[in-house]
Amino acid sequence: MFVIALSSLITLITTGVDLYWFYRNSIDRIENDMNEVRTIHLESLITSVWVLDQLQIQTQLNGLAEHQDFEYLGIKVHGKTVWESGRIESTHRIIQDIPLIYNYRGKDIEIGRLEVVGGLDRVFRRLLDRAIFILLSNGTKTFVVAGFMLLIFYCLIGRHLEAIAAYLRTLNPKEFSPPLNLRRKVTNPDSQDEISEVAGAINDMHRSLCQSFASLEKSETRARDFAETASDYFWEMDADLRFSYFSENFEAVTGVSQTALLGKTREETGIPDVQPEAWEKHLADLKAHREFKNFEHPRTHEDGQVVWLSISGKPIFDENHVFQGFRGTGADITERKRAEDERTAALEDAKRANHAKSEFLATMSHEFRTPLNAILGFSEILLAEINGSLGSEKNKQYVQDIHRSGELMLGLVNDILDFSAIGVGRRRIVKEAIAVDEVLTGCARSVEKAAADAGVVITIDSVDNLPFLWADRRSLTQIVLNILSNSIKYSCRGGSILVSARAGDKNFTISVKDEGIGIPSSKLPFITEAFSQVDPDPYKTRKGIGLGLSIVKSLVDAHGGDMKIESEEKKGTTVTITFPRLQPAVALMANS
Repeated sequence: MFVIALSSLITLITTGVDLYWFYRNSIDRIENDMNEVRTIHLESLITSVWVLDQLQIQTQLNGLAEHQDFEYLGIKVHGKTVWESGRIESTHRIIQDIPLIYNYRGKDIEIGRLEVVGGLDRVFRRLLDRAIFILLSNGTKTFVVAGFMLLIFYCLIGRHLEAIAAYLRTLNPKEFSPPLNLRRKVTNPDSQDEISEVAGAINDMHRSLCQSFASLEKSETRARDFAETASDYFWEMDADLRFSYFSENFEAVTGVSQTALLGKTREETGIPDVQPEAWEKHLADLKAHREFKNFEHPRTHEDGQVVWLSISGKPIFDENHVFQGFRGTGADITERKRAEDERTAALEDAKRANHAKSEFLATMSHEFRTPLNAILGFSEILLAEINGSLGSEKNKQYVQDIHRSGELMLGLVNDILDFSAIGVGRRRIVKEAIAVDEVLTGCARSVEKAAADAGVVITIDSVDNLPFLWADRRSLTQIVLNILSNSIKYSCRGGSILVSARAGDKNFTISVKDEGIGIPSSKLPFITEAFSQVDPDPYKTRKGIGLGLSIVKSLVDAHGGDMKIESEEKKGTTVTITFPRLQPAVALMANS
């Protein structure tokens, strides 16, 4: 059919081109004949009209009218037809109006006009006859050639394709069939054309398919044996959500008889002691034909033993997406539930122990603070020599050491108090609109002396017109001070610390970057845990007990923020704190 269609299209195109050129040649011929009238016959016709030789004029007009493409010729004098020959019959025609100019005594005088009419209807009739002839002859040749080609195609290819299709319909993947033999006459048995290649590929495919099917049956049998010996079980539901199948070990696992469930829906059978929320969700999943996983519920055996089951199911649809039912699995998760209960109980015990530890630390810290205040107060009085001179310079140095040690001890106690208060939930977070620039400047000023003693320069970099941050002022100050103190503590002399603040569309970021000793990669994941330090050697560790970053992390979490630490040994550390941005309405009230 494609060959016939293509041949017909080519015939139509070539016929159209041929007819077009025939039409153009016919038009050109008519125009050439009219030009011949001008060049050959016009002069004698003008002379006859000048001398009014009517017989000669009519003879000449009749002679020109005998031309096959001229229908009418007429001579008009002063706009009135005087002589004419022929009759206008064509609907489509070519007309030339030729002036008759006679030269009398050197002056051109128009004595009339010659009208020549060429009819195109005759051209069209010849064009139609030619088109019919060409189409009939070419169409006949096309159909003869196409028919011959189709016959050859069928003999060489088509009948073999039919034999291949018939062979494929009879293939059975469960057993080997005789190989495909097309019974073709091949002059050279060693040569392989396309049909022979297809036949060989089909035989190879059949052999491979039989082997794959045998392997698949073996795998299915193996999987079925595993399934039947496993403690889990399988189940099916029909399109009406009624149980239609349970595997053999269902009763042994669940303690429920298959007959009690087969042919019934979940709503009809029910499950005792199941949690109402889980039960309602399970029924909703079934009705909506949704896949569900790990629907957990208890079952009680006849001997009173309670087992926990986990059920998963998947909806089944046919090729037209029509619901056919559910297939799923069930598993005995009693041991897992028991382990989870034990783990939950252990976690609760750990929480209670951690809470008790935090309470103990808070109480002991308060108890430590009272004598520390006395030590600091009396040492300051002694240093001021209010009640008299201390005597030797050695005594004054001892009092200074006592005061310095008391301040260090008080700082440690305050850290423990903060850590304990946050751990037991006693630390109140009172949020307000805060100008971050002011907090950063104040914190830098607070640690200015410590930075100068360590030989470290602190630089603050923040963009202009930073929006307000919605946070607890005391907590934000403590966060920045703790990070700055750590950076100063672990910076090398001559180093620098860069504090920057930026505001995005949704987040507010504060970053502190130093050029200190850095944090080993092995300790970086645990650096925010309580009592964690960069160097565990107590002789190398700077002052502190490792609560600073833990307190910072707790305060950031309390604000719904995020803390990120990037560090490289001997190159420095960058701590980035991200807070949620202040909402526009709150910011407007804060600004007002």
